[in-house]
Amino acid sequence: MSVAPSDSAAKHALDALPVSDKMGHLVAYFVLVSLPMLTETRRWAALHAAGIVALGFVLEHWQSRYAGRGFDALDVAANIAGALGALAAAPGLRLMQSKGARSHVNR
Repeated sequence: MSVAPSDSAAKHALDALPVSDKMGHLVAYFVLVSLPMLTETRRWAALHAAGIVALGFVLEHWQSRYAGRGFDALDVAANIAGALGALAAAPGLRLMQSKGARSHVNR
């Protein structure tokens, strides 16, 4: 939705949801950064997180090309918060994943 025109049906549908736009950014970036952390090393996961945040920043700037859209620093802040939340949750996610893998082996 980052580069969807403001008058698109998809943008209107998202705007109608009873969830804050910023919460959508936070959750999306949490998921985008969390998934690789389950299989990659910490270093690659951190580089992936930085890349995702950089892409989000570029997409925010790109929005100014569309009528009715523009750069929103609070969207960028929500993206960063989601990515940092995923980095903070990574040890717990890895622990849950390793426990789940062990429980499947013991069956």
